[in-house]
Amino acid sequence: MTLAGNNEAELLMAKVADTIDGFPPKVKTSPWVSNPSSNPGLDQSLLRLRKTYEQLARVVNGLLSFGDGTGRDNLDGNWITVTTPGIPNTDFVVNHNLNRIPVGYIVMSKNAACDVYTGSIASTATALTLRATVGAVLLKLFIV
Repeated sequence: MTLAGNNEAELLMAKVADTIDGFPPKVKTSPWVSNPSSNPGLDQSLLRLRKTYEQLARVVNGLLSFGDGTGRDNLDGNWITVTTPGIPNTDFVVNHNLNRIPVGYIVMSKNAACDVYTGSIASTATALTLRATVGAVLLKLFIV
């Protein structure tokens, strides 16, 4: 359909709408919806909610931090520095002191190329077992 066709269709709909009683249908409003002048208490609550949301967005969009590499900031986890065993692919224990079973770990830095993966012993509220593909690698982990 051409642009002229679209305009003709809109004009026709407008003429039809003018001839039909109750077109367009009236929208029923909820009793929970107010106009600004009828419920100032609700307006103030909505304004406070908006400000709280905006503050939360500012925090989440730029102020989340792992910490400085030795101590955590506002993310729940612990920094751990550990050296992998001299023999590759063997279990080594990392004491994390989270007082809960960790969700996982993030390798934040390492002094050699290696993969770090979960060991053969299940994690506990205080310790995590890992393995590394290269021996004697210094790792900095963030346990979450």
